[in-house]
Amino acid sequence: MATTTTSFRRTTLSHAQKSVLAMSRAQFLDAIRNTRPADKLYVGVCIFRMDAHSSRPSVLLLRRSDPSSSSSAASISSSTASSSAWVEHAYVTTPTTPTPTTITSLWQNGRQDRLLQRSHGSSGGGGGGGERGSGVWELPGGKVRDGDFCISAALARRVAEQTGLRVVRVLGALQDVRRINQVRILDWDDDGMGIFTGGDGSNLSVLDGATLTSGTNSSGVSGSSSIGSGGGNGSGFSRRSPIHNPQLVLRKECLQLNYAVLVQSHEGLAIQSKEHDELVWASFSRAEALNMPEELRTVVHQGLAFAGEFLF
Repeated sequence: MATTTTSFRRTTLSHAQKSVLAMSRAQFLDAIRNTRPADKLYVGVCIFRMDAHSSRPSVLLLRRSDPSSSSSAASISSSTASSSAWVEHAYVTTPTTPTPTTITSLWQNGRQDRLLQRSHGSSGGGGGGGERGSGVWELPGGKVRDGDFCISAALARRVAEQTGLRVVRVLGALQDVRRINQVRILDWDDDGMGIFTGGDGSNLSVLDGATLTSGTNSSGVSGSSSIGSGGGNGSGFSRRSPIHNPQLVLRKECLQLNYAVLVQSHEGLAIQSKEHDELVWASFSRAEALNMPEELRTVVHQGLAFAGEFLF
C-alpha cells in the first residue's frame, strides 16, 4: 500500500518545530549555542508504509555498507596506521535532557573539519548521528550542510540522494539524539602534524599541532582543551609547539533531529548511495532484532507509534 498525502489526517508540528525546520544550519546551531551546543547537525527521517502481513505500519531502514570499500582522500601508508589513534563514538543525551557538560569544539578551523570528514567519508553518514561501522541499520538522513537553504530542505535532499523518494511533507518531530565523537592523537610527524585514524583504523589524516594548546587529564576522557592562536600564515602570533601528550582527546558533539515524513509514493525506491547496501521495511518486532544503537531504536519505535496513531 503506497502512502500518499490523502492518507494523512493532521500535522503534529508546533509553531516552534516549524520554525526549526525553516532555519538554516548556522541559524539553528547559533540558536542552541547557549543551551545545548553542538558541533555538527544531522537529520533522520521515518518513512512509513503498511505491513501487508500484520496490517501495522513499518518503517524504512538502511544498512551501512563497508566503509573500506570507499577510498579516502587523506589516506596515508598503512605502515603508520598501527601507532596512530582511535575514534570513539558515544551517545550522551536525549532531546528533553539538557547537555550535562559543555563540549568545547576543537574543530572550528575549516581545514581540520574537512580532514575529519575525509577520514570518515565525506557524505556525512546516514540518519544515525554521523559515522558508524558497517552492518548497522539506521534511518535515512544525514548531515545538514551550510549550502542547504533550511533544515527541511536538507532532509528532503538526503532522502532523495539515498532512496530516490520525494518527501512532500514533514508530519511530526520525534526524539532527537546526541552523540560524541572522540579522536585521540597518539603520534606526531616531524612537521608537528598530529596523525589520527578513521573509525575503521585504516584511513589516516593529519591535524596541525599549532591549533592544540592543552590536552586531557591522565584518564584521557575529560579535561580542558582549547584552540591555539597561531597556526597559519598572516597570524600575529608565533607557531605553538604541538602537544606530545598521548592522552590528548578531541571531541565533537553531533545532534540529530528526527522527523516523521510523508513521501509522494514508494515507486522507484532503491538504494542510491554508496553509504548503504541494503534496505528493509521494519515492523516493531523486526526493528527489535536489527543491529542498531538503542537510542536510535527508541526513535524507530516512537515513529511507528506515531504512524499507528496519526497516519494509518
